[in-house]
Amino acid sequence: MKHLGVLGSVMLIFGVFLPAVHVPLMGSLNLFNNGQGTGWWFILLGVLGLCFSALRWHPYLLVPGALAGLLLYVKHQDFQKLWGREDNFDPIIQMQYGWAVLAGGAECLILGAFHRTPEAGAEKASGLQA
Repeated sequence: MKHLGVLGSVMLIFGVFLPAVHVPLMGSLNLFNNGQGTGWWFILLGVLGLCFSALRWHPYLLVPGALAGLLLYVKHQDFQKLWGREDNFDPIIQMQYGWAVLAGGAECLILGAFHRTPEAGAEKASGLQA
């Protein structure tokens, strides 16, 4: 539980390269898309989360986690608009496991922001007693 920020950041960085959507005739597509996709934002948020974890600024992990969650929501809505078209591509286009890894990474960052270690509580308690 101590390294939720690192775990979430690594999941965001590597989740970009995992398949996000499967389209017949095109195969599996990821969010990186040869450097042209929105995957760069997830990589940037993952690196930011790694920096916050290394500096032990755990409350600030909420920022990259919430932004990654918001970006995931927006990208999912974009795909929903595609699926909601009249010609109905629903059975053809399938979501892949890359979305789950990215969502798990965002969730780990958010939980890492609120996670308190017992050592931090002991330091505060001992500081009050002294």
